[in-house]
Amino acid sequence: MTWTVTEHTESPFEKVGRLYIEGENLVIRSDLDHRGFRIPLSDIPAVLDGDTELIFLLDGKTEVGTVRLSTSGRAMNFAIEPFYYTTPLQSIQRMLAGEQRKAPLFVGREQVEGG
Repeated sequence: MTWTVTEHTESPFEKVGRLYIEGENLVIRSDLDHRGFRIPLSDIPAVLDGDTELIFLLDGKTEVGTVRLSTSGRAMNFAIEPFYYTTPLQSIQRMLAGEQRKAPLFVGREQVEGG
């Protein structure tokens, strides 16, 4: 039996929270920002079609950022100052289909480590 040595490369992303569906909203919870955010579920089909939609504070109608598909189309990106979050699209789709309760929320490691 031959062993293959593979270099372990650290992921450029760090898990910092989760997304889940609550009522009529896709809720975004980040460990880096205590406020909590929401995207109306009715806006998600437009995002999946390539549009940019608004992100609101969980407790109101205050706009705090935008959501759109990544350039590759394999992730959903959330721009909420001062962070830029991302979630694999596959996780969002499984959640919307009721196959999983929540999806992981990631942020670029350099944003957390300041470098």
